[in-house]
Amino acid sequence: MKFSDIMNIPFEDVGGRPDYNFLKKLLPNIPEDVFIQFFYDHGRKSEFQLQYSTLEILNIKWIEVDLTINELSNLSIYSGFIDWVDIVENRAKKCKINNFNSIDIRKEVVKHWQKNYTWIKPPILILGNIINSNRKYHLVEGHTRIGTLKGLFNQGLLKNTQTHKVWLGKY
Repeated sequence: MKFSDIMNIPFEDVGGRPDYNFLKKLLPNIPEDVFIQFFYDHGRKSEFQLQYSTLEILNIKWIEVDLTINELSNLSIYSGFIDWVDIVENRAKKCKINNFNSIDIRKEVVKHWQKNYTWIKPPILILGNIINSNRKYHLVEGHTRIGTLKGLFNQGLLKNTQTHKVWLGKY
């Protein structure tokens, strides 16, 4: 099953997302975080179809791994989302003066970063070679999280030796 096949299944009237139960039957072994963030929330979005339409999604194995800030700072990112990552990174650079409140309007997100210095849900990455990237890893979903991480690191609020959980897809 290719990622583009998601466009051919029934979808929900609200938001145009794929029908959850129908999609879940097609992808029963996908971890729930990956299923929701990648296939359910973004499976019918044009930017994702442009990038991932040819992916053989049933052949991708998903594992949760820990990556360093260096690894997470060297991801390939779809060109249409690079500006957003930069905006969030710059917003996070103001954390030293406003006690983390600049990173997000959602209080639970701010509190989690303040307490744990990492994200609530792991972002979604794939090995770069899956999409012919020259980078080791490619960011699929979690652009705000990566921007926040980079901004906090650049302000000295995170250590380079810290690791952060991500979902990694590979063939």
